[in-house]
Amino acid sequence: MEMRVRKERIRGVPRRGPLFTAAAALLMAAPVVQLILGKVLEDFYRSTTVLPCLLAVAGGILLLTARGKQAGYTIGGLLAILGSSVVISHMLLLPAMLLWGLSAIGVSWNKPVSRLLKGRSLPVLNLAAAILAAVSALLCLDTVGSMPAFALPLALAAVGTVLLCTAADAQTFLPLSPEQRAQQAPRVRYRSVLRPGMLGTLGAVLLLVCEVWQMIDLFRLMSAFHVSLGTLLQPALIIVAAVLLLLRAQNGPRLLPAAILLLIAQTLALFSMQQTVMYAEEMGAALQQTQRIALLFFSVLLLLIGAVGTTWNRPVGKGRPVPLCSAIAAALAAGNGIWAAVYRVSLIVEETRVDFDSAQGLIRSLLLPVGLVLVNLAMEGRQTEANVRKVDGSKYRRGLTGFAANFYSDVGGKLQLLAKICGVLYLIMGVLGVVAIALGIVILLLQLFGLIPPSISPMSLLMAGLIIIASALILAVGTWPLYAFGQITADLHAIRKDGVHASGAAEVPVVGSAATGTGPSADNPDELPEL
Repeated sequence: MEMRVRKERIRGVPRRGPLFTAAAALLMAAPVVQLILGKVLEDFYRSTTVLPCLLAVAGGILLLTARGKQAGYTIGGLLAILGSSVVISHMLLLPAMLLWGLSAIGVSWNKPVSRLLKGRSLPVLNLAAAILAAVSALLCLDTVGSMPAFALPLALAAVGTVLLCTAADAQTFLPLSPEQRAQQAPRVRYRSVLRPGMLGTLGAVLLLVCEVWQMIDLFRLMSAFHVSLGTLLQPALIIVAAVLLLLRAQNGPRLLPAAILLLIAQTLALFSMQQTVMYAEEMGAALQQTQRIALLFFSVLLLLIGAVGTTWNRPVGKGRPVPLCSAIAAALAAGNGIWAAVYRVSLIVEETRVDFDSAQGLIRSLLLPVGLVLVNLAMEGRQTEANVRKVDGSKYRRGLTGFAANFYSDVGGKLQLLAKICGVLYLIMGVLGVVAIALGIVILLLQLFGLIPPSISPMSLLMAGLIIIASALILAVGTWPLYAFGQITADLHAIRKDGVHASGAAEVPVVGSAATGTGPSADNPDELPEL
């Protein structure tokens, strides 16, 4: 079989120097200046939010710190340009960003078109991206209008994008063949683990206090309003996650299930805020609250990724190193806390008085993000060997062909794993039913003591819990045939591969066979001795 001829590719690599540093600084400053001008001049039409500022700052930091890492350079540049897109609000910036990203990845037709100082060259995609960025900035000049101050962030974003596109050199490289990739040694993965100590315990306690407080308020609201089961589910999931973080297992706290529960809770919060935005009278405040919740969602998502482990989740920092995913997650949670604190303080300043309710709202808005910050800062990186992807005992090559080969290998084991995953999901479903029944019993007891008016009927929760438990039990039993079929498939594959019988006994050659030369043959059926 003939091997496919590999073509050389050309990519744009950063040219370290004052221009590159200035590009990263300008891209970080552009949305921040736009936000400040919008608040100072009270022009809410041109103002922006904190989320693009965070994207631009994160991208600029990746650009400045990704030394020799092309992936960090590519991701950082895309984030920085995306954050500045709120300033250069023209559609031509999108193809400019895509062309720059394609040049950073590398293609065969990304030829150098111009010779710069010291014999360095600029890729054609970088040149095209710089031209599109400059044109899009010029077309946005009419949006400045009667506010010439907003030309400053526009100029910062335009100059920063053009400098980022032009501060690059063309580098020719030959991509690895699938065979070479298959022969590479597995890389080490870094997994985030919660180290023992007061920092992580304090963070889990803050999470627990915040959601217990929320649960108490929801029970109080039941006397006057209808509270859905989904609204009660979100704080309940975070309470269970906090308890898992506080419990000590044999290998440390149960970080992975706690991160999964936190991610589910934040997903429910995003869905509920989406419904709130649709019917909100003040659309701007609702959108800002949605973006604050999105920061917590991405923070918890990075916490889950770090708990699973990746090759790039390396510890960063000195003295007390923290995994990269945990450091970014802590920064996002801190951004949410700062944003919430600024919003609460601005409300207090507008009311020109400080009472118990305003102070209580400020404290409650800080409990969850501060708890997540402490939990992420209490992480430590632990090395685990990466899994070697194999097909029937041999390494497979990467790409679409390798993915298809791995997808259809060990089908019996995958069916068994699917049955187990479905069983776990149905078990969680049954636990939710038990929680619903427990809530119904609590409401019934509170009604007996006269703490909750009898207008609230706990029978709906009790019946819903019973139906959920019965459905989960039936569905869990329904996974048994799938598991049995997967086991049969795995056994048949082992019989074909290893030559073993279904009973597990190895094949034993027949005594006196023709292969040994001592058994009967067609010429001597009576086994008579030869003369």
